[in-house]
Amino acid sequence: MKSKIQGMNMNKTLQAVIFARVSTREQENGYSIEAQINRIKIYCEHKKIPILKQYTVVESSTRGERAKFFEMVAFVKKQQSPIAIICDKLDRLQRNFNEYHLFVDLVNNRGVQLHFVTENEIIRQNSNGYEYLKYQFGIMMAESYVKQLSDNVKRSMRAMPEKGEYPHFAPVGYINQRTDRHTTTIVEDPIMGPIVRKIFRDYATGLYSLADITKMANDLGFMTVRKTQAHKQTIINLLNNPFYYGYMRCYNNLYRHKYECLITKKQFDACQTILHQKSAPKKRKIIDVYRGLIHCKNCGRLITPDPKTNRYGKQYTYLLCPHCKGTCINENIADKQVQDDLSRLKKIPEKWLNKVLEKINEDIKQEHKLEIEQQRVLKSRLTQLMNKRDALLDMRLENSITQEQYNKKLDTIMKEKEDIEERLYNYSKLTFNGLSSLKDLIHLISNIPDIYKNSNYDEKRKILKLLYSNLFLEGKNCLFSIRKPLEILLSRGHHQIWSGLLDSNQRHLAPKASALPG
Repeated sequence: MKSKIQGMNMNKTLQAVIFARVSTREQENGYSIEAQINRIKIYCEHKKIPILKQYTVVESSTRGERAKFFEMVAFVKKQQSPIAIICDKLDRLQRNFNEYHLFVDLVNNRGVQLHFVTENEIIRQNSNGYEYLKYQFGIMMAESYVKQLSDNVKRSMRAMPEKGEYPHFAPVGYINQRTDRHTTTIVEDPIMGPIVRKIFRDYATGLYSLADITKMANDLGFMTVRKTQAHKQTIINLLNNPFYYGYMRCYNNLYRHKYECLITKKQFDACQTILHQKSAPKKRKIIDVYRGLIHCKNCGRLITPDPKTNRYGKQYTYLLCPHCKGTCINENIADKQVQDDLSRLKKIPEKWLNKVLEKINEDIKQEHKLEIEQQRVLKSRLTQLMNKRDALLDMRLENSITQEQYNKKLDTIMKEKEDIEERLYNYSKLTFNGLSSLKDLIHLISNIPDIYKNSNYDEKRKILKLLYSNLFLEGKNCLFSIRKPLEILLSRGHHQIWSGLLDSNQRHLAPKASALPG
């Protein structure tokens, strides 16, 4: 069969399969594919080889399964007549030796020819050793080019962190955004960013467990980069990621990045303190609302819950101090005393609270004007710092300063930047959340006894932590120390009830003339 193939006039029976390839969508949208096809068609017209089929492929020659490439190979194998696979350049067909033996088999056993237009090379069945050597050398050069590109990319990626740029895909809460054809940046994700902020903010309060945060995140629509829901470990990894407050982990080092921070360093540290506690509290069979909240008035130690079961099988709990005799109270009685103390809040007239709210609203508006001016000053200073950072980097790249000088000055700039960003963050919290928080507080004060009575175990603990600074047990009585802002409202409300309707200039009234003698 080989002698028969060698003896026929190849230009009369030979048919061409055109193969043009680019490796990216950007090249596909340009003129690379069209330019390859035009040169190959001119070549076929010159060689008088009819075109049987044309393949235009957008895929990498070194990554993936190369589906279109093997589709072309399968088509060539099915043909009965001699086929010439024609490419513009050798590296359009292959860039390593993975397919070398595949083409050698096609050439030697099936009479296939390989034509490379730019190199003006043809590999056919009767090619000599020198022609095969040039073919192999071309593959080696193409493979070397790919490796050089890879090395350049790796060097570029390793240099990016030094300039504050993140060389990887943006973490959840951020998105990669293209600024122009060759550069990208990282900006806050308008959907996931607020959810990430809330995760840090709520967990930093210490009122929520990881299970609570995970459930809350999924209820809000949290999705990972891979479009899956959050799990407990997902939240742990997120809380441990310093990227959200301005630092990025790259190549086993920590670098400052230049992107917007979603949280402050203080919030991150608060989450770390809670997250890395030595041991999590063991789950108890008996649910105790006051565990860890009440101290003994005499010795200052925490009160211990002591569950009991009577002869009828009914369970109840005593709160007692193991070091002070007589300091003991039934939990139900303690709960009744708490509800009685909370009922004091109902004595504050809602009308008076609304007047306070109006006054605070006016103060917020005045402070908002000052805040806007202060924010303008801070943002101006932030811009100056960023310009200083860029100028410092230019000086380092020009070797005007040493690496040690650069690091020292950069550290000073970035610390001031973090301080300004935290102040701006706190300003924004006051502006947008101050008034609504006050309204929520008024609603809470007006209804707190009923809310507490109908709350579950977790909700009661949150209310106690929010409203009371200290809870003590003295003998069989609970002593309450309500937080100072609420205590002020209570005292003002009490005076309002008793003296609100009296004349502010109180004095003895003169007797009527008719009542005087004579």
